[in-house]
Amino acid sequence: MEALARLAPATPIRGAASRSGSRAWRPVTDGLAILLTVIAFVTFSYLVVGYRFLLEFFYPSIAMLNFLAIGFFMSMAADLHVLRAETVDINAMIAGFLAFGSIYGLNLITTAFFNYDIFGAGAVVTLSPFWVLMFYMSVGVAEEWLFTVLMFGLMVKAGVHPILAAALKSAFFTGYHYYAAIQIFGQSIFKVYPYSLVLYVGSFIFAIAYYYTQHTSVPLTAHGFYNALVYAVQLGVITR
Repeated sequence: MEALARLAPATPIRGAASRSGSRAWRPVTDGLAILLTVIAFVTFSYLVVGYRFLLEFFYPSIAMLNFLAIGFFMSMAADLHVLRAETVDINAMIAGFLAFGSIYGLNLITTAFFNYDIFGAGAVVTLSPFWVLMFYMSVGVAEEWLFTVLMFGLMVKAGVHPILAAALKSAFFTGYHYYAAIQIFGQSIFKVYPYSLVLYVGSFIFAIAYYYTQHTSVPLTAHGFYNALVYAVQLGVITR
């Protein structure tokens, strides 16, 4: 036993929690997360190269490529998650769709109590429905890499309580949408109160789900499929 003790490593196990008494937090990027990331990269690259004349998709695709690259590579460099491409966690997939379902339910509540319906807002595009859906699904993936995996992950790693980190990250996420709405539509998102609520609460739920499942595929799946559903309804691809 003494010989074994001498062979034991003196340094802490990689990925162990830095604070005494707290559990280790080591998120995993599994095969599903990698697949969604590759799909997002291909989608944005295709729109940048093939649809330069559609500025409403060209410039956002460039921005989302930056979100994707910064979120993925900086989170890897900061050791915020580990790649396990050969695995797909069924429990993580279920958690992702539960998070997706909770935001869908919130939309139903806001539709019932407010004169607002995000699904019925309509969409005017000059791109095939397939690529529109791919674009908006990929936007959700890119945003989660930047705001949840990187921003939220850095705060948690720095010792910020996950609830506070999720609240701060959600505030940044809502503020980013406020800026984007001003630039694109010339009006504040806060003029549509339920939309702002959905943005903040949805971002918060995705972060908490990510923290407790420790799988990047959870927020990527939830956000990506939520975006795809919203625009599938708006484009008439599916009906409620």
